Amino acid sequence: MMMALGSQIGLFIDRKQAEQGLRESEMRFRSVLQSALDAVIVADQQGIIMSWNKGAQSIFGYEEEEIVGLPLTTFDA
Repeated sequence: MMMALGSQIGLFIDRKQAEQGLRESEMRFRSVLQSALDAVIVADQQGIIMSWNKGAQSIFGYEEEEIVGLPLTTFDA
């Protein structure tokens, strides 16, 4: 029983460390994304905008909060 408990605690610690690593990686990605001077638009496989940097805001005139969740076809002219 103690071995099973120790194994569960080990798995919990591993998961928490992986979650922390993922959060740190996401923060680095967002930092690079926002510091880029060019427009960077991240969309999912369905073409829905997931992220929008300051360069895109400057070029297209939309705040990130206004555009995230909309389809890329929003820009079809």
